[in-house]
Amino acid sequence: MMDREKWISGILSVIGNIANAEKQYRAWVLHENICFPSLDEIYCQIFDDYDLDNLIDNYADQFGLTSQQKVSLNRLRNLLNSFDYEAIENIDIKVLLDSQEWSVITHSASEVLHELSQCI
Repeated sequence: MMDREKWISGILSVIGNIANAEKQYRAWVLHENICFPSLDEIYCQIFDDYDLDNLIDNYADQFGLTSQQKVSLNRLRNLLNSFDYEAIENIDIKVLLDSQEWSVITHSASEVLHELSQCI
């Protein structure tokens, strides 16, 4: 398990990417920002690299997260888990970015970003 500071820094970066619809559009639609991660990479980062499930379920208290921070993180996790991101292979990425479902996810990520930024 990584230390608290490394986790907070890393998860803030990934959640910042989820929250930033403008950078997503520029990278995924306009192909202007090749350094911005793909949606697959974002999912791998948040669920594999930063083990979001394990951290919320087992380490949130140890890391000193508040109840509101845990609620916000859990809401984002649930939204990401319920989102069928594999289906985007069959749709235009612009349609995905313009969807209400993705808008809810980016808004939730913005809330988490705000909540967790208070940890630093």
